[in-house]
Amino acid sequence: MLKKTDRYDQLINLGEEEARFNFLGPIPTQNPIFDCNAFGFRGIEEFEDIKTHRGAIYGRVPGHPNHVALEKKYGFVAEADGIIIRADGMSIISQVLWSLLKPGDRIVASLPLYSGTYEFIADHLTDFGVHTSFFRASDTVQKPIEDILQELVEYHSAPTKVLYIESCANPTLDLIDVQRAANFCKDRNIILIDDITFMSVFMQNSLNLGADIIIEAITKHMSGGRMMGGVATWQRESLNKKLWYWRFDIDEVVKKMVCLGGTMNYTVAHAFSQNIKTLFILIKQKCRNALRIARWLRKQDGLIVKYPGLPSHPQYELACRQMVDEDGHKNFGCMIYFDLGGDEQRAREFAKAVASTQKIMLAVSLAAPETIITHVWTMIFGGLNEQEKIKLGISPTAFRLSVGLQPMEETCAALQTGFSAIKL
Repeated sequence: MLKKTDRYDQLINLGEEEARFNFLGPIPTQNPIFDCNAFGFRGIEEFEDIKTHRGAIYGRVPGHPNHVALEKKYGFVAEADGIIIRADGMSIISQVLWSLLKPGDRIVASLPLYSGTYEFIADHLTDFGVHTSFFRASDTVQKPIEDILQELVEYHSAPTKVLYIESCANPTLDLIDVQRAANFCKDRNIILIDDITFMSVFMQNSLNLGADIIIEAITKHMSGGRMMGGVATWQRESLNKKLWYWRFDIDEVVKKMVCLGGTMNYTVAHAFSQNIKTLFILIKQKCRNALRIARWLRKQDGLIVKYPGLPSHPQYELACRQMVDEDGHKNFGCMIYFDLGGDEQRAREFAKAVASTQKIMLAVSLAAPETIITHVWTMIFGGLNEQEKIKLGISPTAFRLSVGLQPMEETCAALQTGFSAIKL
């Protein structure tokens, strides 16, 4: 009997049937790149039929063959029947929220959030007339999330339409119990959106935990550090039950998003659809490396380390229940958060020493095959003022380590160079 993870074998050909196997001539071993943004028809009737069935018409609207291949593969992994891809992570985040919310609505969001997401919600949605409320993910350690959310929902007269969370927060790795949040939202017709970028759908499929929409910046895990993209996916029937309460459905949401633009280039979509075929193999190795390095960091005196796979993480039990892949294996992610303590200058000296080894890149991205270190205060949240950073729980001496595929010994040696430079 096949194990559930054997279904990933189907990613090889899924979504490529029409383009590859109906190809005139020898069958291509890879899905072709359709280097065109418009498709011709043999008559108006054919155009009308293809439009009805969302076939290939024009590159900006759903149906381009290279987009379809990626959509089918990602939707298959997410076990979802609704999906839209955009040119980058902020395109998908902003367009989903623009399309769901209108002036007078309220959105409740967890903190911390990726800085671009926080800025969009706190500033731009507010300017649009949407009411915003925030809560700290770390507060759910001491207080039930239901009580926190109830206070936020009841305190304000504006109806809460969306709860937006990062169930594994960027960058602090604070967790939110998706199932409990989903149960709270279910009877109140609140749409639960979970940005799973830190985890990827291969490590945690929050749709199966009760989220209505999952968002992933596939610029991270899926791109191999080369491309940009964003995905939103959902299970149509369960989401529409809430959308109908708000007097619209998911097709209306998608139409609004298409009108906002941000279409993914079809050559990029083709590259993503190739990368996803073997991504689960790379993710497993990066998670394995990250756990080993987190254990090593935990032994360094004077260092505060946070990683969901360490028993010292205040939400370790939740991580063991929630961060589980398709075959039941725990995947705690490839991200580690640690704080040196001291002042910002100490952090700068540490970063310079680590970068000098050329074994770890000092950069702003994450989840590439290479190991990347990021100074959170200046490189991720540099656009926010000090008060906003403190509100998000960000420390001037904190770093985010995105563990790649290099040998553990090489990564630890580079980090040790940094620790030695500051006499840790």
